[in-house]
Amino acid sequence: MIRIDAKPITINVIQVYAPSSDKSSEEVEAFYDEIEELLQLTKQHEITIIQGDFKAKVGREVVTGVTGQYGLGERNVPSDHNLFMGNIYIKLSAPAKKKQHRKFDIGKLDNPATKLSVRDLINLELNSVNRNDVEHIWGEVKNTLQTIGQNNLGNYKRSKDKDWMTNEIQELLSERRRYKNSYYEMYWELNREIQMKIRAAKIRHINSQCQEIETLQNLHDDFNLHKKLKEATGIYHKTMSPVLYNNNNEPAFENAEKQAIWKNYIQSLFTDVNRSSFNNQSAQPMTGTNITKSEVESAITSLKTRKATGPDEIPSEMLKLMDENNIGLLTRLMNHVYNTCHYPQDWLKSFFPKKSHAKHCGDNFYQLNEPRS
Repeated sequence: MIRIDAKPITINVIQVYAPSSDKSSEEVEAFYDEIEELLQLTKQHEITIIQGDFKAKVGREVVTGVTGQYGLGERNVPSDHNLFMGNIYIKLSAPAKKKQHRKFDIGKLDNPATKLSVRDLINLELNSVNRNDVEHIWGEVKNTLQTIGQNNLGNYKRSKDKDWMTNEIQELLSERRRYKNSYYEMYWELNREIQMKIRAAKIRHINSQCQEIETLQNLHDDFNLHKKLKEATGIYHKTMSPVLYNNNNEPAFENAEKQAIWKNYIQSLFTDVNRSSFNNQSAQPMTGTNITKSEVESAITSLKTRKATGPDEIPSEMLKLMDENNIGLLTRLMNHVYNTCHYPQDWLKSFFPKKSHAKHCGDNFYQLNEPRS
């Protein structure tokens, strides 16, 4: 069954292949039972089309505008069914683009001058934060890091060029383009030179990849070895299936149904029959030892680099640029949360990245929660 999110009414298309007349009545009944099961997944107000090969014969009977007198065999369509022919006009709309998760171009921090400039800006801006309200402190930290990252690093853009492409080849391509319709001989001379350089660049790139693979194999680094092999051979994960199934193994198509499945799943994860329900407003303050600045600094230092960000879109590389005074600011924030049990609303957000071909929440989904530290 295919479900088309059409406007104003959703269209369901069920494709069938009926058993032939020599099959047993049990197989025929099973065929119609399967159709009934699929119909149970549709809704009454939706348009449902059942099409395919029903092993029907139109015969030689003439139906004006539909069939003529030269059909084969005898009609086996029941008398209460009328044959008709029609055209269906469907206007396909462009799929809505998903909001891209912003990712700063962290590679620019490899430049010492850029790294020093970003560090100075971060510490200068955060030094002015002096309030004790958790929402204000976290909001200032997040907005400052996001603004500086956007203005000084910009968004990461995946290069469309081939890995083996060089600046020399790009310059030759630009030069060849100028001679395309004006100087035929020069165009083809440049074209031969470009082809030779491309072949040489590809060979160098392949040899470089093979050397990296051999090095990773000698280091017994299986994770990066398989990653490099997939990169070299062009093997990537297939696109993720949008279908999500509930506990009864029934597919959910509507967003409301998917949200209900996720809600039930998350509630089951955090349900504890031995503990009373937690209420943030009535939580009792903690009485243990306060979090120290060295603990916060150690947590930030241990963060891995080049990793996906959370909902705040702040990479760990930017947190590591904070000086001792601003580490103290984060320590003050953590202790305020620890002592009062009041935390920023941003920390309640979670990401649920989906594995390839995942269908059920419980067994096939990762869970990433904030905060990272």
